[in-house]
Amino acid sequence: MIKNYLKTAIRNILKNKTFSFITISGLAISIVAFFVITQHVYHQRNFDTFWENSDSLYRISMEQYKNETMQFQSARTLMGLGMVLTEEIPGIQHATRMLKDKVTAYTPETQIKEVKIYFADPTIFQVLPRHIVAGNIQEPFMNIHSAAISQSLARRLYGSQSPIGKQFKLNEGWEFTVSSIFEDIPENSHTDMEMLIDIASLFYYMRNFDNETGQLTQTHPGVGTPPATEAWTWRVNNAYTYVQLGKNANVKDIEKALPGIVDKYAPFLAEENIHVKFRLQPIQSIHLNSHLENEIEVNSDAKSVSMLYLIGFIILVIAWVNSVNLSLARSMDRYKEIGIRKVVGANRKELIWQFLVETLLLNGVSILLAFLIFFLVKDFVRPLIGINMPVSFANLQLFITLSLVFISGTLLSGLYPAIVNASAKPAQILKSKSVMVSKSSYSKNVLMMFQFAISTILLITTLLVFQQIRFMHNQSLGVNLDQILVSHSPMSMIKKTDERQRLETFKTEIMKIPGVEHMTASSSVPGKEILFSNRAVRKVTEEEPVDRSFSIYNVDEDFFAAYDIRLVDGNLFLKNETPIHNQVILNELAMEQLGYESANQALGQYIQVENEDYLICGIVKNHHNQSLRQSIQPILFFKSYEWYLSVGYYSIKINTTNPTTIEAIRNVWNRIYPIDPFTYTFARETFNAQYDADRQFGRTITLFTLIAVLISCMGLFGLCSHSAAKRKKELGIRQVLGASFMHLSLILTSDYGKWVLIANFLAWPIAWYAMNKWLQNFAYRIDLTVWPFLLAGFLVLFIALMTVSWQVVRAATASPVESLRYE
Repeated sequence: MIKNYLKTAIRNILKNKTFSFITISGLAISIVAFFVITQHVYHQRNFDTFWENSDSLYRISMEQYKNETMQFQSARTLMGLGMVLTEEIPGIQHATRMLKDKVTAYTPETQIKEVKIYFADPTIFQVLPRHIVAGNIQEPFMNIHSAAISQSLARRLYGSQSPIGKQFKLNEGWEFTVSSIFEDIPENSHTDMEMLIDIASLFYYMRNFDNETGQLTQTHPGVGTPPATEAWTWRVNNAYTYVQLGKNANVKDIEKALPGIVDKYAPFLAEENIHVKFRLQPIQSIHLNSHLENEIEVNSDAKSVSMLYLIGFIILVIAWVNSVNLSLARSMDRYKEIGIRKVVGANRKELIWQFLVETLLLNGVSILLAFLIFFLVKDFVRPLIGINMPVSFANLQLFITLSLVFISGTLLSGLYPAIVNASAKPAQILKSKSVMVSKSSYSKNVLMMFQFAISTILLITTLLVFQQIRFMHNQSLGVNLDQILVSHSPMSMIKKTDERQRLETFKTEIMKIPGVEHMTASSSVPGKEILFSNRAVRKVTEEEPVDRSFSIYNVDEDFFAAYDIRLVDGNLFLKNETPIHNQVILNELAMEQLGYESANQALGQYIQVENEDYLICGIVKNHHNQSLRQSIQPILFFKSYEWYLSVGYYSIKINTTNPTTIEAIRNVWNRIYPIDPFTYTFARETFNAQYDADRQFGRTITLFTLIAVLISCMGLFGLCSHSAAKRKKELGIRQVLGASFMHLSLILTSDYGKWVLIANFLAWPIAWYAMNKWLQNFAYRIDLTVWPFLLAGFLVLFIALMTVSWQVVRAATASPVESLRYE
């Protein structure tokens, strides 16, 4: 029986080559799109699942309130918290703190910048276990000078040599010995550890390293981290705290117990009306669901990933709808076959199996073709839309996904036409097909309307995404980023006594180069997060600080001129200025947050920051320091070279594209900072890099929108071809009676145009709701206007009419003699 089913199915597929080609190619393209998206979604949703006992690993985040008002939500916690957790809360089995930094690591032969280093407690490998591939397995940090590095970093530093026991230096000269090599952290992790050093080593070197001589002293010979009582007094929240819970631990109970620890060790916070709450974030949920201040890296978004997955499934459904529509259209040609089969004894079940086997064969060929297409295009698609596609044929999820697609596709695209066709009565089929044709036509039109509604929604989404991206690119930032080179300050100069002198020499020499307009040093630059902030800011005439966080920008006197930040009123910092009072410059928002109604009212007044008074000497215009996803921040500008972790930025404004200017800057750098290589980026590129994820999202949506429209049009082309063939006699008679080409064209296109227009009216409110939700992620956004909706509707209607135009022209211009002779 199965053999007969297969023979009949193959015969029907080969007999209807056009329909078969459209069905198979549409299904293959949709399966490729769905497979690409599925792999990406699987990759995103499985972040940090590779850790041993990952379901019991949590990161502690912190919320701080003052006078019952939330001040911030941070991924980092108080430094002292991680030191006492296992003692204070029995449900916590292991705990570790991590401090992240980026350093320059170098040996006599090699220098590597931007190494991702974590200073951590020795319990790090108990909480976040990694396989130790070489060195001391039981004690990765053998002593205060030991370091554990990743396999890839070991290769970069030492090549093929064994790194165990070899020495390297960091930044200003801290020297460490490689004691162990750990397995690389997989790509799907929210952490990016390349180097691990005991947190005790950090404090030891900070206390004992002489920056002037570059040597260790014995000024403070004590080894180890400060006691918990001292760590609690540090108000900076800079420790990432991770815990592993015991089997019977209750997350909610632990969250309730954590504030009690703060009350015990830091009672001074309550005296200042500061209260904290803690959240235990499952490590597996951080990448998609955590968007706090001070995240280790910029995380992805669960909504965007789910939206992408939905789009992939919709494309698959559109292809299945094509299959159903074309099957229903072909069934009109097979009514006589069905009727004869029933007359000779075929029952309903056998007919259903016949149609399902045919659909099964079409889906099977489609999946095989999809594999071929995928491996041909994957290397092109991956960089185009920035989607990760880690393909592995040993991946159980991959096998299950393909199996579900195969089974679902067969049932969804084959079962309904099979039931419709098999349910007809023989007498009705052989005598009149009008009832069946009516049922099939209605089903086809509804399904076609669904296809084009989805296509319209995707097209509107594409237009609005690119409109928002263009809006962000064209919005006035309040700064001029053109022709500015940005480099990190030299790592080798951290805490050196001649750091300031060398910087002044560097600036003097740089300004002598033709084409250089300005050179400035600052703690941050536009496009980078301002890492300094302070919440203890108030007018000296008031007792309580303003209940708002102020960003702290440490700059020199040339910063405002280099970035063209306009002065509203007052004065900017002057070169070689020795003011009687500490001075501060506010941006307009900071002025407003402090309660001043105008620049004139603020100038000459004093504010207090961390119990020190500062004179307001100038007010500058607001500027966007980060992307337009974030609101403008209230900023306090200080004339200072105190930078976060002693690392700042050098910005050089040039007025030429002559490469000799940049080469001259490099030569000056190499002469004054011979240890550090000169690496730079352009400020505008740095700023625009913040929109990379949005641009990739736009490209992804565009690609899959085109795929959805293409598949919909393929189905429409097939339906139009069939309709034109079925109406051949009618069109011939109309031509004989004098119908014009335009009249015949209108007859053939009116039905399709009507259903596409209805699809547009259904799609518009859905698209408006979805895009309004998406735009809420931006502090500065476009307004939803009617033209993208009208344009998308027009484009879909135009594409649909162009799709059927060839068949329409062919049918309307056919000779009536040929049409009637056929009959």
